[in-house]
Amino acid sequence: FTMPGTGFDPASYGDNCPGATIANDYNGLSTLAGETFPVGVTTVVWTVTDAAGNTTSCTIDITITDDEDPEIDCSVVGDVVVDIDGTVSQGNATLVSSGPCGVTLSYVAPVGTDNCPGQQTFLSGGLGAGPNYYNYGGVYTESYTVIDASGNTASCSFTITVEDQVPPVITCPVDITVPTDLGVCEATVTYANPLGTDNCPGFTFSLLQGLPSGSLFALGTTTVEYQIEDDMGNTDVCEFDVTVVDQEDPIITTCPADRNIPTSSNGTDDCTGAVPNLIPEVVAQDNCTPSGSLIVTQSPVAGTAFGSAHGDQQEVVITVEDAAGNTTTCVVTLTLVDDEDPAIDCSVINPTRSANAGVCSFTMPGGGFDPAYSDNCAATISHDYVYAPHTNTLAGATFPV
Repeated sequence: FTMPGTGFDPASYGDNCPGATIANDYNGLSTLAGETFPVGVTTVVWTVTDAAGNTTSCTIDITITDDEDPEIDCSVVGDVVVDIDGTVSQGNATLVSSGPCGVTLSYVAPVGTDNCPGQQTFLSGGLGAGPNYYNYGGVYTESYTVIDASGNTASCSFTITVEDQVPPVITCPVDITVPTDLGVCEATVTYANPLGTDNCPGFTFSLLQGLPSGSLFALGTTTVEYQIEDDMGNTDVCEFDVTVVDQEDPIITTCPADRNIPTSSNGTDDCTGAVPNLIPEVVAQDNCTPSGSLIVTQSPVAGTAFGSAHGDQQEVVITVEDAAGNTTTCVVTLTLVDDEDPAIDCSVINPTRSANAGVCSFTMPGGGFDPAYSDNCAATISHDYVYAPHTNTLAGATFPV
C-alpha cells in the first residue's frame, strides 16, 4: 500500500522552545507520505527531538490488508471437444491415446496470479491435468481455484466433451401372433425386451410406440417401437408387430327346438314338408363380433322340400359365423307328419249283380266291388266283409242272394 498523503503522520507535535524536529524510524523522514507498506502490520516509531536534544516518541501500527481477489484464467485451456473422429477440435489439450470406449488426454493446468506473493493454485473439481482417461459420450467439468495469503479466492472451470463415435444398435423381438384371451376380444401379451449393444456402457431404452410387455393388446395389429440412446445422444430404433387374432368360435345359446312338420304346410297335396326358416329363433354371442353382426345360416335353406313318407326326418344344420370366420353349429331335427286324410270314392262301384248260374250266390271275379281311393302319401285300404278271402279287396268274395 502506498500512502497518498500524510495520513500516517502525527497530527501535531511541539516543544516549549523552538527548533524541535520529528522523524520516523521507517524512512527516517518527517513524513510517510508516498511511502509503500507491505501487507501485514508495520510498527513505526515517531520521535520528536528539541534543540536541547530532549526526545519523546509515539508508536503506531500500520496494518495493510489484502482485499483484492487473485485471478485465474481457464481460457488458456478452454472448453475441450474431442470429435467423433478422435481428434481434438477445440480447446488446448493433447490426445495421448484413444481406445474403443474413450480417450486419454492431458492439458497444461491454469495457474492463478495475485497482487501479493504466496498464492496457491489447486484442482477443485474434475480429474486434473493428467494424462487422464475420458469415456466416449462423457462431458467432464474441470475446476481450478487460486487462494492468496490473505484467504481471498478465485475459481474458473472448463469442460471436456468426448463425442461418441459409434452409435448403439438395437434388436427387437420377432413379430408375435397370439389368440385372444378366452371370452374377451383382447390378449395379454408378454414379449422379450429388446437387446442393445454399444461400444460403451450407459445406453438406455425407451418405448416410442405401442404398449409395454404384459399389457392388454386389442384385436388386430399393434406396432411396438423401441429406441436405444447412448450417453452422447446417438440413437437407433427397431419395431415389431403384435397381432391378436380371434380364434374363438361363437356360442349358440339358443338353438331352435326339434319339431314336427305337417305335410299340409307346403300346400302341395303331396307327401313332402317344407323346411321352415329357423334363423330368427337362433340366439348366439361371440367374444369379438356383436350379436347383431354374426352371420347365421341354415342348411337346407328355408322352403326346401323334404321327405316322402310319414315319419321321415330331415336334419337342418344351423351355422353361426363371426367376423374372423370362426363357426359353430347346432342341429335341428324335423319330422314329417302326414296330417292330410286320404280320399275314397265308392260311387264307381255297381253293387247289384245276378247270382251265378246254378247257385244262390255271386262270387266277385275281380275288383268291381273295390272303391277308388287316393292319398298324398302311401295309403292302404281294407274292408269289413269277413267272408272275403282278402282284407284289402272284395275280389273272389262270395255274396248270398
